[in-house]
Amino acid sequence: MDPDLVALAAQAVQGQPRAWRQLWARIEPLVWGLTGKWQVLGPLCRRYEERQNVVLLVMERLRERDFRRLRAFLDSPSARDERVLRSWLCTVSTRVAIDYARAHPECVDPRGRRGGERWVQIVPLAGAGAAPPLPPGRGVEVPR
Repeated sequence: MDPDLVALAAQAVQGQPRAWRQLWARIEPLVWGLTGKWQVLGPLCRRYEERQNVVLLVMERLRERDFRRLRAFLDSPSARDERVLRSWLCTVSTRVAIDYARAHPECVDPRGRRGGERWVQIVPLAGAGAAPPLPPGRGVEVPR
């Protein structure tokens, strides 16, 4: 039987390489699922390599500075509940994925601060122009 996620995280933080590998194996499907959502990664969710990059960045973020983030979570009172840990991991993963998408060269910053390509090309419709004005007295009637 697999140890629960919280126990694996605690063992990984204590420096047990086997626990880190097991934790990675348990977390990876969760992160992979998040990277497949358009709302999180945009068009990059269709690219296998981009999704892999996000998984690696999430795992790097969890491990950086001697598991600083993971240690902070495990020190919190709610750390004993595996559901809370999963929720926290989803939050961390989503933030990493959004940061990754925003930093991607194809991303367009709506504030115009980056000059990458647009996700969507905006083109005018052929023959589209302003609608002709309605003749007087032919407007929309409002029921009374």
